[in-house]
Amino acid sequence: MKKLIVFLSLMLPSLTWASFFAVNDNIFVDIDSGTSTFTLEFNKTPDFFTVDEFGRQANAFQYYIYGDQSLSYPNNYDAIIRGGEMHLSADTLRIRKPTPSSGDAGSGGWGAIIAEVPWSLDGSTLSFTVNTFLLTSFVTDKGVFKYDLMTTEWGRMTSHISGKFSTSALSPHSSPSPVPLPSSFPLLLTGLILFSWLGLANKSGKHKKFAA
Repeated sequence: MKKLIVFLSLMLPSLTWASFFAVNDNIFVDIDSGTSTFTLEFNKTPDFFTVDEFGRQANAFQYYIYGDQSLSYPNNYDAIIRGGEMHLSADTLRIRKPTPSSGDAGSGGWGAIIAEVPWSLDGSTLSFTVNTFLLTSFVTDKGVFKYDLMTTEWGRMTSHISGKFSTSALSPHSSPSPVPLPSSFPLLLTGLILFSWLGLANKSGKHKKFAA
């Protein structure tokens, strides 16, 4: 039993459920003005400025804006919106090329900075506006583009969507919404470990009894 307690104490920190994730998001493309307005709602007010010893923000997000999808990763993206650099850029949000790696501080291995745009936070909702054609030239006949979104907490992914489309007056519907990782998973995994161990312990005890 002591070995089990030690084992679970080592496992549980890595299984702790993250408390930060995206609840809803939308990108509205104004075709007339050529701008895209991003609205990203989190489950709580985010902390973009506290970092750990590895330089990872307490809370961060990243948009991957698709370009030519016939290309391989990461060249299939036209732009990367780097919420993980907000502790460095302060009141602006950095947008980078996917390749080649710039090597500058906080780039995360992504390319040169395309633009820096101001952002605002109202409670748990972040918003910012970008020139659409700074992001991508690959838009549909309805003026929208495809993207992925990820949120992280201390560098660990907490929610993710893939292959979502922005919206416009010509294309008002977009799905799915960001999906947070299931909060029951850590408890489920720990429970399975515990029951498996107890099962083995019971079998071992029975074998010893019969052998006696």
